Amino acid sequence: MPAPRDAVAGLLGFLAVVPLAFFDGGYFPTAWGVPALVGLWIATVAVSLAPTPLSRHEAVALAALGALLGWSALSFLWSDDRPQTVLEVERLTIYVAGLAALLFVARRQSVPWLLGGTATAIVVACGAGLAELLFQDLFGRPEARIRDVGALHAPVGYSNALGGLSAIGVLILVGFLAQARRPFLRSVAAAAGVVLLAALTLSLSRGAWLGLVTGAVVAVCLAPRRVAFSGWLLVLGLPGTALLALALRADALLTRGASEAAAVREGHRLALAIVALAAGAALLAAFGPRLVARARAATPTGRAAGGLLLLGALALGAAALWATEPDEPAGAAPRAAPRVSDPTQRVLHPSVGRRERLWEAAWNDFEAHPVHGSGSGTFGRYWLEHRTVGRFVRDAHSLYLETLAEVGLVGLILLLVALAAPVASAVGARGEPLVPATLGAYSVYAVQAGVDWLWEMPVPTTAALACGAALLVAGRPASSRRLTRPARVGVAGLALALGALSFVALIGNNATASSERALAAGKLEQAETHARRATTWLPWAAEPWLVLARTQRRSGDRRAARESLDRALELDPGNWLLWYERGLAVTGAERRRSFARASRLNPRDMRQLVGRD
Repeated sequence: MPAPRDAVAGLLGFLAVVPLAFFDGGYFPTAWGVPALVGLWIATVAVSLAPTPLSRHEAVALAALGALLGWSALSFLWSDDRPQTVLEVERLTIYVAGLAALLFVARRQSVPWLLGGTATAIVVACGAGLAELLFQDLFGRPEARIRDVGALHAPVGYSNALGGLSAIGVLILVGFLAQARRPFLRSVAAAAGVVLLAALTLSLSRGAWLGLVTGAVVAVCLAPRRVAFSGWLLVLGLPGTALLALALRADALLTRGASEAAAVREGHRLALAIVALAAGAALLAAFGPRLVARARAATPTGRAAGGLLLLGALALGAAALWATEPDEPAGAAPRAAPRVSDPTQRVLHPSVGRRERLWEAAWNDFEAHPVHGSGSGTFGRYWLEHRTVGRFVRDAHSLYLETLAEVGLVGLILLLVALAAPVASAVGARGEPLVPATLGAYSVYAVQAGVDWLWEMPVPTTAALACGAALLVAGRPASSRRLTRPARVGVAGLALALGALSFVALIGNNATASSERALAAGKLEQAETHARRATTWLPWAAEPWLVLARTQRRSGDRRAARESLDRALELDPGNWLLWYERGLAVTGAERRRSFARASRLNPRDMRQLVGRD
């Protein structure tokens, strides 16, 4: 049984993932206030009651991430999108609070529990999404929350984030496979790993696969016993290869327009294959070490057992492939050549999905403001004005290039220092159990964040921060210097200030969301009440004024709508949508001027909207 402090660390690892995962991955502002407040409260209590000794690497990581938060907040002074800058600060507060809570609570003995809680949470989240997709007769058709409805994205809401989360969990579980002494624990880890590999495959995320392969290479290079660690990778690699082939044949699950009956049939078939592969991996994990030991003894029985084990694994994969091969009616025409949108092409196609244009735009933005950037959260506005294609995005699909564009070289250096500190700690503690696999899991995020927008999805980011905290704590020397009393007071004061911001934002963001829901339902009086409350709690935000203006316009009060929009434009004059809405609320020359300003800020969309209105 874990000590109370270790149990709390494990619980924190679990809570870092599950609540956010089932709240759309934590993407929307309404999900940020509670985790930030909880993390800050736990960090403050831990510092006050049991001051934790921090290593140099821990102090550097926490200070760099906190400095990035401060620099992002300072960019409010020159930001082109001040309301969005405040939102970025709110989200970054979750990361600072979460890392602080983990570092101040955990100790070296807590590392297995912290990672176990994180891995359990990942399995719960990915397993729930997997069940929803495979058993559509029970849960209904998956909700199309994003444009890319063909890939597994529930419950997170973004397939690349779910894929990255799965890949992180796979490598954590490989670490437990390599370290667990009890066959039962190895079996559980192996079976859970197969479930995560199924979720990863069905997410169709190339970035997640790139991260997983890179993370596996990093883990093998750092592991003291590379051959043995590679063997444990194969325990999941064999069923993972079969799963990749199986899932990519499930066209009805992963393509648009497929019939519900076909999706249900393929879902059930794939679920049976996953169960079979998980059982095979569990048996391999439980009895593999004994068979390998017998094979090393060079006895005929040992060799035969090892050969049978390998043949059994291969036969299991072949049987699963055969079982999920779609039945072809007699005399049916051969299948057409795969389309680029087919699952196989989606995973294996070499293109980067036009990301290079986003990266080029981010670089151009950086060149215009190389030191301090254009302000945290401003890339979406820059893209609208300078984009060369019609696609609308908010993020540059690269954490590093977007950081350069928004907060400049200063921000990128702070980010890289924060991300590098756990790596440096892991290199120094590479002989500690679970460290190689955890560094591999941490590398998944570091690599995938360079090609997908994961930073804006708190759930994979907090999972990666849990891995980073485990690496930092594992490298903590026994003689670390304890926090002094002034330092503890400073930490508590900073937590109090951030907590105040998070509390205010929690009330205001929820009021804004309530106003939008009421407006969508046609409850104009409630919408106006909630919108006015939001303007009080969020004096820097233009969104509540926009919702209020829409409510007033629908009520027929165009004058009040114009006044609300003018107030919103005082807060956010670079928002094209506010100018467009103002054009709808006025007439004559004022309308033409408002539409012209909106056209300068978003020329592609306004060409269509002005003609329609």
